[in-house]
Amino acid sequence: MQIETIDYRRLAEPDTQQQLARACQQAGFFALSHHGLEALRKDDFLHHCTSFFQAPKAAKLALERSAENPFGFYDKELTKNQPDWKEVFDISLSEETPTRWPSDPAFVQQMTAWSEACHEVAMQLLGAIFNTLDFKLEPEFFAPEHTSFLRLNYYPPCPAPATDESEGAFGVSHHTDAGALTLLQQDSIAGLQFLVDGQWLTAPANPEVLMVNLGDMLQVWSNDKYQAPLHRVLASSDTERYSAPYFLNPAYSCDCAPLTSDTPKYGVVNWGEFRRGRADGDFADYGEEIQISQYRL
Repeated sequence: MQIETIDYRRLAEPDTQQQLARACQQAGFFALSHHGLEALRKDDFLHHCTSFFQAPKAAKLALERSAENPFGFYDKELTKNQPDWKEVFDISLSEETPTRWPSDPAFVQQMTAWSEACHEVAMQLLGAIFNTLDFKLEPEFFAPEHTSFLRLNYYPPCPAPATDESEGAFGVSHHTDAGALTLLQQDSIAGLQFLVDGQWLTAPANPEVLMVNLGDMLQVWSNDKYQAPLHRVLASSDTERYSAPYFLNPAYSCDCAPLTSDTPKYGVVNWGEFRRGRADGDFADYGEEIQISQYRL
């Protein structure tokens, strides 16, 4: 399968709109080129990512997040109730959910600038996707305050990487993203996979483009015309890997429902309720993880 590459500079052009609609409908993921984040010195951004995770474990644990304070360092996350083979640092710019920052002003400045730039790109991209559906992107979906966040990922070498879904460890087990869409900055090491026609497709690791995948809320808004793709991250026995997804999420108060005039396939999904259900599963096994399929009519 050929992964579509969408030129961010040309989102408003009819040919690009057709290409974007095709990528969203057929795959739910694509690469985004010429997105403008290069101006923020991507190499410097990735350098700050690696430097953070190379710090002593005690220094990182001093910034450990919790269910009550969900932004900071964590190395015990679960996906589908399975431990991930990774470390993360989650970053929120909201005063309501403050990040536990390290005492490095350059790091804070770099991550803040990257988060803000990612948000602008993600919102422009979501608006273009809504245009392909003839929907209007309502400001209140992301007001009074959106709940998007930046995550830094570190995947250390793993002594027993998985070779299938029942053996060994994954960097991240198979899942869909809960929000609207995700922008992913990768280093040059491959590991991200998408499920396509029953087979796992490894996405190219090209630091010059962002990998984009659609999330559950966009699936609801589009009434299944566009679907959130199942994806996972492989662990490696001998190679470490870094990546940085930006999760574009609505306001907690947003009630997401199909925007089409067709018969709705979903009931109303309150984002705050859905997000809390998914986030709780990051910390402990509470049984079956909440899924968007549970809201199907």
